[in-house]
Amino acid sequence: MPNDFLTSTLQVVIVLDVLGLVAWFVLAARRPAQKTATFSEATLIPASEGTLWSKLTGPRHQLRAGTRVQRIGQSLDDSLAQLRSVLESYRTSLV
Repeated sequence: MPNDFLTSTLQVVIVLDVLGLVAWFVLAARRPAQKTATFSEATLIPASEGTLWSKLTGPRHQLRAGTRVQRIGQSLDDSLAQLRSVLESYRTSLV
């Protein structure tokens, strides 16, 4: 007897969940689209304040086309050397 009651209750709950999900999508589709800020309305943050992106990418320099490839190669080598040293320190700390 209790199994039948619990099974029926679970079936009702599942049906109500599915109906609620369908109603949510239908109501979301009928709602008018919210106005999003365009680029001209957005607030621009000056780069001098040090945004997260500028902190991650570092200082920006104007590069000439001839030295750009050389500097990219040097920075890649520096980054790989730093990665090697970090991985080596992890390896030594695990031993």
